[in-house]
Amino acid sequence: MRRLRGAAPDERGVTLVMVAAFLVVMMVMAALVVDVGAMVHERRELQNGADAVALSVAHSCALGEPACSAAPSDSPLAALAGANAVDGATAIQSIAVDAAARTVTVRTRTLTSSGGGVLPFNFAPVFSSKAGETLHATAVAAWGPPTRGQVLPLGMSVCEWRAVQLDVQATTIFHTNVSSSCTGPAGQDVPGGFGWLDPVAGTCLLELASGEIASARTGAAKPATCDLGALVGKDLLVPIFDLIDRQGTIARYRIVGFGAFRLTGYRFPADNSNPAPCSAPQTCIAGVFARFVQNTGGPIGGGEFGVSIVKLVS
Repeated sequence: MRRLRGAAPDERGVTLVMVAAFLVVMMVMAALVVDVGAMVHERRELQNGADAVALSVAHSCALGEPACSAAPSDSPLAALAGANAVDGATAIQSIAVDAAARTVTVRTRTLTSSGGGVLPFNFAPVFSSKAGETLHATAVAAWGPPTRGQVLPLGMSVCEWRAVQLDVQATTIFHTNVSSSCTGPAGQDVPGGFGWLDPVAGTCLLELASGEIASARTGAAKPATCDLGALVGKDLLVPIFDLIDRQGTIARYRIVGFGAFRLTGYRFPADNSNPAPCSAPQTCIAGVFARFVQNTGGPIGGGEFGVSIVKLVS
């Protein structure tokens, strides 16, 4: 008796179904790789633009410039935001300045080279109705006086700083016998006078923090390690103090902040610039105090003496 075999199953079309399914998966993967990658790149560009604009506006605020109140349509800021995009286009959606908190919040959004506001997708429309998306980024920058600084070790009192006119060349004579609220008899260092702090060995700079107590010399001679000639024409920070505890020839200064000073000349015993800004037996420094902004970041919270730092906080 012959055994009958069952008919073999018909597998025609299975390969086509598998290929179709594989193509769908490939399209999804392409969408993930290309479209999601484009979104990540766009967000990075938007964030860079927001960061740059926030820092720029905060810098203007620190200097008291009109650009502190700039609108999103301000052309230099729009160009700055666009400069951080490959296609040169990033829209500034809003700029909010909080003068009390000393912060600037900038929000950017997608702007295409053709002027549109939607980042187009390349593959997603094949299997969905979403043809693109508008992306955003936010940056917050802050400004304010620094709590630390690397300074020329020449202490200046709050009283003397208040007598300074910013952005005007001036010569400051100290350790004199001229009677005023900010000077004392020759050779003394009193509240309102000047005094050399003790610098780091081998340098003419000193790292100080607001609120720190620094020791000082009460004489007019500068430290041997200070080559002031090499510092002429440079922007320097000087420590500002409000109290002195004097014990003999050593004084202790309470640092409350930092001022910015461009040194143009000086005269001290056995050392002076050429020409010297004052005549013997006077000792003096000459230069220009000005508003100064550092973009180095760091903690904010020192006294207000014209020096600010600008940094991203979010």
